[in-house]
Amino acid sequence: MQQTRSLTLLTSLSFYVVLSICGIGKTLSANAPAEHWDAPAVCRIGAEPNRTHFHWFADRDTALTGDPDRSPFIVSLNGEWAFHWSRKPEDRPIGFHETGYDTSGWDSITVPGDWQMQGYGVPIYVNYGFPFENLHPKAPRDYNPVGCYVREFSIPDEWKNHEVILHFGGVNSAYNVWVNGQWVGYSEDSKTPAEYNISAHLIPGGNRLAVEVFRWSSGSYLEDQDMWRFSGIERDVRLMAREKVAIRNVVISAGLEPSGDEGQLSVKINIRNSRDTSADARLEAELIDRSNGQTVYQTFQEMLLESGEQREAFVEKVLGNVKAWSAEKPNLYDLLITLKSGSLQHTTSHRVGFRRVEIRNSQLLVNGMPVLLKGVNRHEHNHSKGHVVSKEEMIRDIQLMKQYNINAVRCSHYPPDSFFLQACDELGMYVIDEANIEAHGLMTYTPAEDYYNLGVSPVTHDPEWKEAVMFRTRNMIERDRNHPSIIIWSQGNETGEGPNFEEAYQWIKNTDPTRPVQSEPVWTKPATDIVAPMYASIDQIRAFAEKGDHRPLILCEYAHAMGNSTGNLQDYWDVIHAYPNLQGAFIWDWVDQGILQRSPTGIEYWAYGGDFGPSGTPSHGNFCTNGIVFPDRSAKPGAWEVKKVHQDIRFQPVPGSRDTFRILNGFFFTDLSAYAITWELHKEGTVIASGNVELPEGLAPQGDTKVQLPLDFESMKSGTEYFVLFTAKTKDFSRAIPAGHIVAQEQIQVQSAGVNPVWVPRPSNTSLTYKNTYEGISVSGDGFTMIFDRATGNLRDYVVNGVSLLRMDMTPYYWRIPNDNDVGNKMPDRCAPWKTASSKRELTAVETFETLGQVTVLATFRIPGADSTGTVRTIVHPDGSVRVESTIKLGENAPVELPRVGMKLTMPGSFDQLAWYGRGPHESYIDRKSSAFVGFYSGSVMDQFVPYIRPQENGNKTEVRWAEIRNAGGAGLRFIGDPLIEFNAHHYLEGDFDQRVTHLPDVPFKNLTEVVISHRQMGVGGDNSWGALPHDPYRLLEKEYSYGFWMIPFRAASE
Repeated sequence: MQQTRSLTLLTSLSFYVVLSICGIGKTLSANAPAEHWDAPAVCRIGAEPNRTHFHWFADRDTALTGDPDRSPFIVSLNGEWAFHWSRKPEDRPIGFHETGYDTSGWDSITVPGDWQMQGYGVPIYVNYGFPFENLHPKAPRDYNPVGCYVREFSIPDEWKNHEVILHFGGVNSAYNVWVNGQWVGYSEDSKTPAEYNISAHLIPGGNRLAVEVFRWSSGSYLEDQDMWRFSGIERDVRLMAREKVAIRNVVISAGLEPSGDEGQLSVKINIRNSRDTSADARLEAELIDRSNGQTVYQTFQEMLLESGEQREAFVEKVLGNVKAWSAEKPNLYDLLITLKSGSLQHTTSHRVGFRRVEIRNSQLLVNGMPVLLKGVNRHEHNHSKGHVVSKEEMIRDIQLMKQYNINAVRCSHYPPDSFFLQACDELGMYVIDEANIEAHGLMTYTPAEDYYNLGVSPVTHDPEWKEAVMFRTRNMIERDRNHPSIIIWSQGNETGEGPNFEEAYQWIKNTDPTRPVQSEPVWTKPATDIVAPMYASIDQIRAFAEKGDHRPLILCEYAHAMGNSTGNLQDYWDVIHAYPNLQGAFIWDWVDQGILQRSPTGIEYWAYGGDFGPSGTPSHGNFCTNGIVFPDRSAKPGAWEVKKVHQDIRFQPVPGSRDTFRILNGFFFTDLSAYAITWELHKEGTVIASGNVELPEGLAPQGDTKVQLPLDFESMKSGTEYFVLFTAKTKDFSRAIPAGHIVAQEQIQVQSAGVNPVWVPRPSNTSLTYKNTYEGISVSGDGFTMIFDRATGNLRDYVVNGVSLLRMDMTPYYWRIPNDNDVGNKMPDRCAPWKTASSKRELTAVETFETLGQVTVLATFRIPGADSTGTVRTIVHPDGSVRVESTIKLGENAPVELPRVGMKLTMPGSFDQLAWYGRGPHESYIDRKSSAFVGFYSGSVMDQFVPYIRPQENGNKTEVRWAEIRNAGGAGLRFIGDPLIEFNAHHYLEGDFDQRVTHLPDVPFKNLTEVVISHRQMGVGGDNSWGALPHDPYRLLEKEYSYGFWMIPFRAASE
């Protein structure tokens, strides 16, 4: 512990801001002027100066908890308030804020809460553009709902000699405040707090608080984010008692020397004496290592404060042997600052993390290391409460992110609740904090060299918006600057470039030189330290990396995860790993913004834009469902791909060796001693050998090593495939990740199956017989009969031991239910002929012939609408096994690509048990399969259904060696790829999906099992959902395809 009197003081002019118009001090009368909500230059009136986020506590022990509920200086006003909703400002109740106004007939509403989620007004979702009449810069008049809130409260007796501060954490979008009939102030900026000193307005006993919230204001032109447009008091409301000799603000800088073990602590403490007399005071600062509770430094200063005097005190100290903060190792210290004056004292608590962030040699460095940001964008969303998210949910979000190998979050597109940042500090997450500025609906895109996304808007150019831009920028930084998790400031989103942003950029750099600043649409200009484009292609980011810009590139948005998406993620990261100045990307986005609803039949589902309000309500449909997790935070299959692609421990085969492998530690600050690494040898899905991997000294960060496994290749069976599966698990528990959690896995094939036959029919004593009739062709053998339709050439029924295995024909199939990316890139139009190709095929010939005891049915057909021809050859063996071979050849006028090449058939619904040997257990596609390992898996057919919020293609399995469908009695069919197939099964007919199937209750489930066996299906895509195609390697662009597979019947459970 080090102790010194090195704390110095700076006396400044005493001041108290009564009113702020975008930060300009001014005095107004006590009566609220008429239309602040309609003026761009009026942003906040009557509020206290901004301060960093902290609470006052009575003593050291409670301060160390950081829990505001344990402070005697805080009273929560969350809960039930009287509420009145009006359609427009002219309809709001006049004088409701007066103390005598009767609200007994009003409704009750929960605060915090969005009023649309509590039955008032209409939830509106739009991606961009204003869901109101655009009267820029004025707010709408005709329809602009106003919520009037009233709450009674009392002041604790212990607060008698304190100043009372009223805190609003966030109100959407603008509001006036009255206490006991007296107007207190006004504020905009829905996502940062405003605080009011209401001491002069209080009376003994009961007090009345009234708040008037406008759904839209001039500030709404700056809040055009891709999210639900809710309104109301969305964050905590509290009263706070502040000593009259008090700590007003604390600004902390905790840097790290290049050596990595010396910390530079710099603290600026604002103190004010609001008493009528001078006051003696003692200021104490104590820095405590949170890992062991030891005090590592403390200092104090005694002072005399004159009445009304305000001072700034400084703590400056270089500390040795500090533990650095990073997302991998979120080492924190508690800084306790105590002010004592006579018998009174209060303590503030601050989390301190020592770290250094810089741009050097075209790289973003954290503590000298070029970290990779494996990020997601995050909106605040709860499926039943809208923008109101509990502390428990915030913690759970971060825990899940880390468990999916996500190490960074972009706060899109506004500063989050302060508790979320505190949790990022403690659990370890790199944060891009973003100002609450998006004027997408006012922005115009203009072409730019190498990248399309360069925008301009009046918000960035017109002087009337300059102070509003500065105001929101200051609000974010002056509240959040003490959080070590924040490593980058963002000026906002999709607003453009111009002098207003340039001035804000300079203000940020002057105010906080310890962090870089990014601005997404201005990357060709100097006013961004990081090039942060959205949805740039792989070719574009590669071209940037090779041109030698002095800044790093980090995609602020990419991998648009709408519905069944997140394809080719590995391809992006292969390029990012290849170039030092490409340092990561942020997936759009974390959670589907669905709203929980219940259908008339009792089925729960998630609603989206357009599901509320009358016809004509502005909407961008399900464009709000872009998360890698569902609204309840259950994982979408894409989340497993994210986890796999992001993993920091990687395993690779060593060229030229079958039993030697390279292990790479991709962490920047963590060796691998904290992880247990094991290996398993799998033979066709069964573990036949296993062991532990011992690493030399834990394997240092960014290190790699080779390991040799004791694989007995001589005992491996020829014609059988073998895989090695590596697994890395945590050894110990942490708040974010439990012990035994899998952080990384890789499967590597060490022996292939070769070219041996995948199936050899069994000998049978029964010869085949077949009959040609006018209606069809029947082939019978050992306990089975197959019937082919002569008009279509389709296999119509397959009866085994008297059990019919088919309800509908087996037929060639070239379509898939469009996913959201397909809809965005117009696949349903581009490939429309393939949707009806099966039903509109024209049979040109059907032939039957017998050779070597087998019966072959050959159907030849043409598809007029798709200018294509094809064949299906069905070869029946006496034991009942069937080989199916199919071809398709596209003509000159055929659509340029196919969604799928395969077959489908329909079995009775009782055939509902599925098993397969292939990639699993979750769904996979040719461009999203690295996380699905080859193995043996089983479950019900219904288990494979993925409830995407807008129903679409789902449940596919790739690289399937074999799959089987059985009923409870064991009868069924096995499908064997020759060599591989893709496979899907579900209890609906894909052909029943049309524009009426928009939500989960619309899915036309039936008592049947449709089976789709694909030679190949196009990838799901993922670059964006409004035009990007799957990458060419994952499209079906060839002019001719041929493939085959086997069908083997099961007669009973014993088989």
